Amino acid sequence: MYDDEVRKWVSTTGVENLGKRLVNSRDGPVTFDKPRMTLETLMQYGFMLVQEQENVKRVQLADKYLSSAALGDANEDAIKQGTYLGKHHFLQIVIKHCAPYLFVGSI
Repeated sequence: MYDDEVRKWVSTTGVENLGKRLVNSRDGPVTFDKPRMTLETLMQYGFMLVQEQENVKRVQLADKYLSSAALGDANEDAIKQGTYLGKHHFLQIVIKHCAPYLFVGSI
């Protein structure tokens, strides 16, 4: 909840003005109002945490799959020929084609 307040403050202050506002500012330290914690808001943040944990699990599974011995053996010829695209290229493809489906309902 405070993250949202900080994001809002940064967007209104402007990234280029953050240093002036935070370091030796004549306006004093930045303060934020205490956010209202309703059940609906807490449920929303809880849902977002669950979605983020599921995304972390997906990435961990992809990393495990990509680093497995079978995948390494399967790509040995491609590595020798210089045609192996590598883990990062694979992840770019996954993100490009799957990301729109991974974050449905998390925002």
